[in-house]
This record gives sequence, structure tokens and C-alpha cells, in this order.
Amino acid sequence: MVYEDNSSTAEELNDSSLYYHNISKDKNLAFNKRLNAINKSLFFLKNNKNTLYSQLLYEKNHLLFSLKEYDSLNFFNELLIVRKYS
Repeated sequence: MVYEDNSSTAEELNDSSLYYHNISKDKNLAFNKRLNAINKSLFFLKNNKNTLYSQLLYEKNHLLFSLKEYDSLNFFNELLIVRKYS
């Protein structure tokens, strides 16, 4: 019996994050689809909070504002502020 290692490397996770980040920048997509792509991109970066993480939070805040989802905007804006000053 062959066992596969299901653990992903940091490079694979970063590639997946960049893939969804590029989708989120497609202005031809509806805001909800772009927001979904940002959420997936953030998921792949959850343990690797590099500069792309801050950029994704900023873009997520912009989409949340456009969608008038102010409660979520407050929450993710706080994450961005904490990230900026830490």
C-alpha cells in the first residue's frame, strides 16, 4: 500500500495564494466572486503572513466597503491596523 504525503510545501501554498489573488483582481468579476477569491488566498497564507497578506487585507477591505458590509469591514480593518503597527 502506498501512502501519499498530503502536506503542502510553503511554495505550493504561496502559489495557490497568488493564483487566487490574481483572480480577485479581475474587475470583470462580481464583487462577491472577487471577495471569495481573496478569502481563499488569505486561507493559503494563514501561517505565512508576508507582505502579500497585508495587501490582501487592504483589497478585502475595499471590496467589503463596496459591498456595504460594514461589520465585516470593521473587523478586517482592525486586523490591517494591528498588522501595520506590529
